Amino acid sequence: MINLDEGQYFGRALQSTDELRFKLSLTSYEKGERIEAHCHSNPYLSILTHGTYIEDNGRDSRLIRAGDIVFRPSQYIHQNIFQDRASTCFNIEFKAGWEKEAVNSFAFPSGFATYSSDSHPAIFKILWAHHRDPNSEAVLQILYNWLDEINAREISCRKSRRVVLEVQQILSTELDQFHSLQGLSQRVFVHPVYLARTFKKYTGKTISQYQMRIKLAHTVELLLNTKLKLSEISFESGFYDDAHLIRAFKRHYGISPHQFRLRLKA
Repeated sequence: MINLDEGQYFGRALQSTDELRFKLSLTSYEKGERIEAHCHSNPYLSILTHGTYIEDNGRDSRLIRAGDIVFRPSQYIHQNIFQDRASTCFNIEFKAGWEKEAVNSFAFPSGFATYSSDSHPAIFKILWAHHRDPNSEAVLQILYNWLDEINAREISCRKSRRVVLEVQQILSTELDQFHSLQGLSQRVFVHPVYLARTFKKYTGKTISQYQMRIKLAHTVELLLNTKLKLSEISFESGFYDDAHLIRAFKRHYGISPHQFRLRLKA
Protein backbone atom coordinates (compact mmCIF):
# COMPACT_ATOMS: atom_id res chain seq x y z
CA MET A 1 0.00 0.00 0.00
CA ILE A 2 1.37 3.42 -1.01
CA ASN A 3 1.13 6.48 1.24
CA LEU A 4 1.14 9.69 -0.83
CA ASP A 5 2.65 12.78 0.73
CA GLU A 6 1.24 16.28 0.51
CA GLY A 7 0.53 17.32 -3.06
CA GLN A 8 1.15 13.87 -4.54
CA TYR A 9 -1.43 12.22 -6.83
CA PHE A 10 -1.40 9.47 -9.38
CA GLY A 11 -2.17 10.41 -12.97
CA ARG A 12 -0.73 13.27 -14.99
CA ALA A 13 -0.67 16.76 -13.46
CA LEU A 14 -2.29 19.31 -15.76
CA GLN A 15 -2.42 22.33 -13.49
CA SER A 16 -1.76 23.11 -9.83
CA THR A 17 -1.74 25.98 -7.38
CA ASP A 18 0.12 25.71 -4.10
CA GLU A 19 -1.24 27.95 -1.35
CA LEU A 20 -0.17 28.19 2.28
CA ARG A 21 -2.99 25.98 3.56
CA PHE A 22 -4.44 24.45 0.37
CA LYS A 23 -3.27 22.79 -2.80
CA LEU A 24 -5.53 22.87 -5.86
CA SER A 25 -4.67 20.60 -8.75
CA LEU A 26 -6.06 19.15 -11.96
CA THR A 27 -5.01 15.59 -12.87
CA SER A 28 -5.85 13.31 -15.79
CA TYR A 29 -6.03 9.52 -16.09
CA GLU A 30 -5.94 7.21 -19.10
CA LYS A 31 -8.80 4.98 -20.19
CA GLY A 32 -8.54 1.66 -18.33
CA GLU A 33 -5.90 2.97 -15.90
CA ARG A 34 -5.82 1.06 -12.60
CA ILE A 35 -4.46 2.70 -9.46
CA GLU A 36 -3.31 0.34 -6.74
CA ALA A 37 -4.27 0.61 -3.07
CA HIS A 38 -3.05 3.89 -1.59
CA CYS A 39 -3.89 6.68 0.82
CA HIS A 40 -3.12 10.39 1.18
CA SER A 41 -1.50 12.17 4.10
CA ASN A 42 -4.03 15.04 3.94
CA PRO A 43 -7.81 15.07 3.54
CA TYR A 44 -9.06 16.35 0.20
CA LEU A 45 -12.04 16.92 -2.04
CA SER A 46 -12.00 15.52 -5.56
CA ILE A 47 -14.41 16.51 -8.33
CA LEU A 48 -14.60 14.25 -11.36
CA THR A 49 -14.95 16.59 -14.33
CA HIS A 50 -14.76 13.98 -17.12
CA GLY A 51 -15.18 10.21 -17.33
CA THR A 52 -16.09 7.57 -14.74
CA TYR A 53 -14.20 5.37 -12.31
CA ILE A 54 -14.76 2.69 -9.68
CA GLU A 55 -13.86 3.56 -6.08
CA ASP A 56 -12.93 0.45 -4.08
CA ASN A 57 -11.96 0.62 -0.41
CA GLY A 58 -11.74 -3.14 0.17
CA ARG A 59 -15.18 -3.35 1.77
CA ASP A 60 -17.39 -1.98 -0.97
CA SER A 61 -17.10 -0.27 -4.32
CA ARG A 62 -19.10 2.40 -6.09
CA LEU A 63 -19.22 4.09 -9.46
CA ILE A 64 -18.16 7.74 -9.52
CA ARG A 65 -19.55 9.76 -12.43
CA ALA A 66 -18.65 13.13 -13.91
CA GLY A 67 -19.98 15.86 -11.62
CA ASP A 68 -19.69 13.80 -8.43
CA ILE A 69 -17.84 15.37 -5.51
CA VAL A 70 -15.83 13.00 -3.33
CA PHE A 71 -14.31 13.61 0.10
CA ARG A 72 -11.50 11.37 1.28
CA PRO A 73 -10.11 11.68 4.82
CA SER A 74 -6.40 11.36 5.49
CA GLN A 75 -5.12 7.76 5.54
CA TYR A 76 -8.25 6.47 3.78
CA ILE A 77 -7.11 3.41 1.79
CA HIS A 78 -8.64 2.94 -1.65
CA GLN A 79 -7.95 1.97 -5.23
CA ASN A 80 -9.47 3.24 -8.49
CA ILE A 81 -10.25 1.80 -11.89
CA PHE A 82 -10.86 4.34 -14.66
CA GLN A 83 -13.27 2.95 -17.17
CA ASP A 84 -14.55 3.85 -20.59
CA ARG A 85 -12.53 6.96 -21.41
CA ALA A 86 -9.87 9.37 -20.20
CA SER A 87 -10.85 11.07 -16.96
CA THR A 88 -10.00 14.32 -15.21
CA CYS A 89 -10.16 15.16 -11.49
CA PHE A 90 -9.98 18.53 -9.78
CA ASN A 91 -8.56 18.19 -6.26
CA ILE A 92 -8.71 20.53 -3.27
CA GLU A 93 -6.22 19.32 -0.66
CA PHE A 94 -6.36 20.63 2.91
CA LYS A 95 -2.87 21.00 4.30
CA ALA A 96 -1.97 20.54 7.94
CA GLY A 97 -3.15 23.54 9.96
CA TRP A 98 -5.47 24.83 7.22
CA GLU A 99 -8.24 25.54 9.74
CA LYS A 100 -6.16 28.28 11.38
CA GLU A 101 -7.02 30.50 8.43
CA ALA A 102 -10.56 29.20 7.93
CA VAL A 103 -13.15 28.13 10.49
CA ASN A 104 -11.85 26.49 13.63
CA SER A 105 -15.06 24.62 14.40
CA PHE A 106 -15.40 22.98 10.98
CA ALA A 107 -15.30 19.18 11.14
CA PHE A 108 -14.73 16.90 8.18
CA PRO A 109 -16.81 13.77 7.66
CA SER A 110 -15.31 10.84 9.56
CA GLY A 111 -15.02 8.71 6.43
CA PHE A 112 -15.31 8.61 2.66
CA ALA A 113 -18.29 10.64 1.42
CA THR A 114 -19.84 11.59 -1.92
CA TYR A 115 -21.96 14.62 -2.82
CA SER A 116 -23.98 15.48 -5.89
CA SER A 117 -23.07 18.46 -8.04
CA ASP A 118 -26.28 20.32 -7.18
CA SER A 119 -25.64 20.18 -3.43
CA HIS A 120 -22.40 22.21 -3.51
CA PRO A 121 -22.35 24.56 -6.52
CA ALA A 122 -19.58 26.63 -4.88
CA ILE A 123 -17.14 23.78 -5.54
CA PHE A 124 -17.69 24.24 -9.26
CA LYS A 125 -17.24 27.99 -8.93
CA ILE A 126 -13.80 27.23 -7.46
CA LEU A 127 -13.09 24.93 -10.40
CA TRP A 128 -14.05 27.57 -13.00
CA ALA A 129 -12.15 30.32 -11.19
CA HIS A 130 -9.05 28.11 -10.99
CA HIS A 131 -9.36 27.25 -14.67
CA ARG A 132 -9.47 30.95 -15.64
CA ASP A 133 -6.63 32.05 -13.35
CA PRO A 134 -5.00 29.53 -10.96
CA ASN A 135 -3.42 32.31 -8.91
CA SER A 136 -6.51 34.45 -8.63
CA GLU A 137 -7.56 35.65 -5.18
CA ALA A 138 -11.12 34.79 -6.22
CA VAL A 139 -10.31 31.07 -5.95
CA LEU A 140 -9.39 31.28 -2.29
CA GLN A 141 -12.22 33.70 -1.54
CA ILE A 142 -14.79 31.27 -2.93
CA LEU A 143 -13.15 28.41 -1.04
CA TYR A 144 -13.27 30.26 2.29
CA ASN A 145 -16.86 31.34 1.65
CA TRP A 146 -17.78 27.72 0.95
CA LEU A 147 -16.11 26.55 4.17
CA ASP A 148 -18.04 29.19 6.11
CA GLU A 149 -21.27 28.00 4.51
CA ILE A 150 -20.53 24.35 5.30
CA ASN A 151 -19.60 25.26 8.85
CA ALA A 152 -22.90 27.09 9.27
CA ARG A 153 -24.75 24.01 7.98
CA GLU A 154 -22.89 21.77 10.41
CA ILE A 155 -23.73 24.04 13.34
CA SER A 156 -27.36 24.17 12.21
CA CYS A 157 -27.50 20.36 11.97
CA ARG A 158 -26.02 19.92 15.42
CA LYS A 159 -28.53 22.41 16.82
CA SER A 160 -31.40 20.63 15.08
CA ARG A 161 -30.38 17.22 16.42
CA ARG A 162 -30.04 18.65 19.93
CA VAL A 163 -33.49 20.23 19.78
CA VAL A 164 -35.13 17.03 18.52
CA LEU A 165 -33.44 14.90 21.22
CA GLU A 166 -34.52 17.32 23.94
CA VAL A 167 -38.13 17.26 22.74
CA GLN A 168 -38.11 13.46 22.51
CA GLN A 169 -36.83 13.31 26.07
CA ILE A 170 -39.62 15.58 27.29
CA LEU A 171 -42.30 13.58 25.47
CA SER A 172 -40.95 10.26 26.75
CA THR A 173 -40.62 11.22 30.41
CA GLU A 174 -43.59 13.55 30.91
CA LEU A 175 -46.37 11.23 29.80
CA ASP A 176 -49.02 12.55 32.17
CA GLN A 177 -49.74 15.59 29.99
CA PHE A 178 -50.16 16.61 26.37
CA HIS A 179 -47.48 19.05 25.29
CA SER A 180 -48.30 21.83 22.85
CA LEU A 181 -45.97 22.91 20.07
CA GLN A 182 -45.83 26.38 21.60
CA GLY A 183 -44.95 25.04 25.04
CA LEU A 184 -42.24 22.72 23.72
CA SER A 185 -40.68 25.43 21.56
CA GLN A 186 -40.42 27.72 24.58
CA ARG A 187 -38.68 25.02 26.59
CA VAL A 188 -36.06 24.30 23.93
CA PHE A 189 -35.70 27.99 22.95
CA VAL A 190 -36.62 27.84 19.27
CA HIS A 191 -39.46 29.18 17.13
CA PRO A 192 -42.51 26.85 16.87
CA VAL A 193 -42.28 26.77 13.07
CA TYR A 194 -38.60 25.80 13.23
CA LEU A 195 -39.36 23.08 15.80
CA ALA A 196 -42.25 21.61 13.80
CA ARG A 197 -40.24 21.50 10.58
CA THR A 198 -37.07 20.13 12.20
CA PHE A 199 -38.85 17.46 14.24
CA LYS A 200 -40.68 16.14 11.16
CA LYS A 201 -37.46 16.12 9.16
CA TYR A 202 -35.53 14.04 11.71
CA THR A 203 -38.27 11.67 12.94
CA GLY A 204 -40.60 11.44 9.95
CA LYS A 205 -43.53 12.31 12.22
CA THR A 206 -45.17 15.47 13.47
CA ILE A 207 -44.84 16.20 17.17
CA SER A 208 -48.52 15.29 17.64
CA GLN A 209 -48.08 11.95 15.89
CA TYR A 210 -44.92 11.14 17.83
CA GLN A 211 -46.49 12.16 21.13
CA MET A 212 -49.56 10.02 20.51
CA ARG A 213 -47.42 7.01 19.58
CA ILE A 214 -45.45 7.34 22.83
CA LYS A 215 -48.62 7.64 24.92
CA LEU A 216 -50.33 4.67 23.28
CA ALA A 217 -47.21 2.53 23.74
CA HIS A 218 -47.25 3.46 27.42
CA THR A 219 -50.95 2.60 27.57
CA VAL A 220 -50.28 -0.87 26.12
CA GLU A 221 -47.55 -1.43 28.71
CA LEU A 222 -49.91 -0.51 31.55
CA LEU A 223 -52.74 -2.64 30.16
CA LEU A 224 -50.50 -5.70 29.98
CA ASN A 225 -48.41 -5.29 33.12
CA THR A 226 -50.70 -3.69 35.69
CA LYS A 227 -54.20 -4.01 37.06
CA LEU A 228 -54.86 -0.27 36.88
CA LYS A 229 -58.34 0.84 35.93
CA LEU A 230 -58.82 2.52 32.58
CA SER A 231 -59.40 5.87 34.28
CA GLU A 232 -56.05 5.53 36.07
CA ILE A 233 -54.30 4.60 32.85
CA SER A 234 -55.89 7.58 31.11
CA PHE A 235 -54.57 9.86 33.84
CA GLU A 236 -51.04 8.39 33.80
CA SER A 237 -50.87 8.59 30.02
CA GLY A 238 -52.04 12.19 29.93
CA PHE A 239 -55.39 11.72 28.18
CA TYR A 240 -58.15 14.18 28.97
CA ASP A 241 -60.59 11.41 29.90
CA ASP A 242 -61.41 7.76 29.21
CA ALA A 243 -63.30 8.61 26.03
CA HIS A 244 -60.28 10.39 24.59
CA LEU A 245 -58.06 7.38 25.29
CA ILE A 246 -60.58 4.89 23.89
CA ARG A 247 -61.00 6.85 20.64
CA ALA A 248 -57.24 7.19 20.11
CA PHE A 249 -56.57 3.56 21.01
CA LYS A 250 -59.26 2.20 18.67
CA ARG A 251 -58.06 4.45 15.84
CA HIS A 252 -54.52 3.12 16.24
CA TYR A 253 -55.08 -0.56 17.14
CA GLY A 254 -58.59 -1.18 15.80
CA ILE A 255 -59.83 -2.40 19.19
CA SER A 256 -60.78 -0.83 22.52
CA PRO A 257 -58.33 -0.89 25.45
CA HIS A 258 -60.68 -3.18 27.41
CA GLN A 259 -60.96 -5.70 24.56
CA PHE A 260 -57.20 -5.50 24.00
CA ARG A 261 -56.50 -6.40 27.63
CA LEU A 262 -59.04 -9.23 27.67
CA ARG A 263 -57.86 -10.87 24.46
CA LEU A 264 -54.15 -10.77 25.25
CA LYS A 265 -54.66 -12.02 28.81
CA ALA A 266 -57.19 -14.71 27.87
